[in-house]
Amino acid sequence: MLPVLFLIIPCLVMSYLMWLYKKLFLKPVSVHGKIVLITGASSGLGEACAKKFSFEGAKVILCARNIDELKRVKNEICNNEDNVWPVINQLDITNPNDIIQCEQNIRNNFGGIDILISNAGMSQRGSVIDTTDDVYTNLMNVNFFGPVRLIKAFLPAMLLKKQGHIISIGSVQSLIAIPFRAAYSASKHANNAFFDSLRAEVADDNVNVTTVNPGYIHTNLSINALSPDGKKHGVMDKSTLSGMDPSLVACAIYDSVVYPNNELNLADLKSKFAIDIRTLFPSAYFMIMKLRARSEKKSMKKSL
Repeated sequence: MLPVLFLIIPCLVMSYLMWLYKKLFLKPVSVHGKIVLITGASSGLGEACAKKFSFEGAKVILCARNIDELKRVKNEICNNEDNVWPVINQLDITNPNDIIQCEQNIRNNFGGIDILISNAGMSQRGSVIDTTDDVYTNLMNVNFFGPVRLIKAFLPAMLLKKQGHIISIGSVQSLIAIPFRAAYSASKHANNAFFDSLRAEVADDNVNVTTVNPGYIHTNLSINALSPDGKKHGVMDKSTLSGMDPSLVACAIYDSVVYPNNELNLADLKSKFAIDIRTLFPSAYFMIMKLRARSEKKSMKKSL
């Protein structure tokens, strides 16, 4: 245990010093008047981000499939129907034509965007053996291929202007895969790898890329998660119920734009410790996950 602490404590101290340096010496980036596109903006973290960035003076474009919920969010941000902002754009992230049409509409009406928050996502519950191929395909479409197409649609204009910021909302489970989340963790792993590569490619073009990896957030993610047969999980998990307030996560995301950050891991100490264990002592991590899987299997049998 002591060797682990000797490795982790310096990392925590270094992280704090880097945060302090940014706050004291870096000039903050203003979002006032900037055009911010947010996917998955009809609820949860996307809605919280829309409200936070709008409050800070940004011009927000709300994107999601549910047009009625988008209207609700717009009304809660500004109840004046004559006000253009925030703008609503119905968008299915898995539909390539929707993405093309969305980009064309925004380019024709507003000239483009300054900040893109790729937030739309879906979770999953179930063992590898029981989960159907369709569930794996759906998770990859929503969590990986959708964001890739979105970025490829809006990136050319950012490169042309040599200005922009892309935020990808990932998950701690992209860093530490846990039992009975194989499809979800795999899709988020792929997502993070894509954005890590993208960050390096566009760094010289003054386009920032931030990957945000939250732990559990108190949203409907677990309720809307896919079961092994593709149906909705329909249950608010205890871990999700006790998760972080979406508005607090939205504030942290806002800070990562004001003080540009490459990666933001928002999780409790236990999860951060697990990330370090996975990196430094993988064998210990694998043993912990075996024990966790065994415990979850016993719980499932009792519930049957």
